[in-house]
Amino acid sequence: MNQNEFVQKCNQSGITIADSLLGIGRELSFENLLSRTMVVSLRESDFPDLWQNTMKCILKGDSSWIQINRHGEFLASVFKESEEDEFIEQFSERMNRIISAGDDRYLVGIRGDLIVTLDHHIFDDGMVIYSSSVGAISNILTDLNEIGAEFALYATSR
Repeated sequence: MNQNEFVQKCNQSGITIADSLLGIGRELSFENLLSRTMVVSLRESDFPDLWQNTMKCILKGDSSWIQINRHGEFLASVFKESEEDEFIEQFSERMNRIISAGDDRYLVGIRGDLIVTLDHHIFDDGMVIYSSSVGAISNILTDLNEIGAEFALYATSR
């Protein structure tokens, strides 16, 4: 996926991309009036097993995902449901190398109603999932609850 295709997908989904002049990279957020934010608490001791199970629950939220980098030259890849295990395994191998903002990634569900942060704050501040769909975040919440994940859910109305 090229940058123009990604921007078009974001525009169609109500996802805003931070202005490059702000110097904060491609920060993604929803522009709609109602959204949900889930923060999944993870400790380094949760890695890799609980993290992998958490990712499986989250990735069930859509049939395909777009992975993009937050900083630097635009890089994006799309992976499908059948490639989720491979993605989780590859990301697990590089997880210990996510130590600075330059390593940060986003996952955007192909429907455009879920954004997942995979960044260098994951073990300090948690993994953040943004959703413009109550149904999508409810399904993830149920699945995470079943595996015993620790999380908090926040509703935002702008």
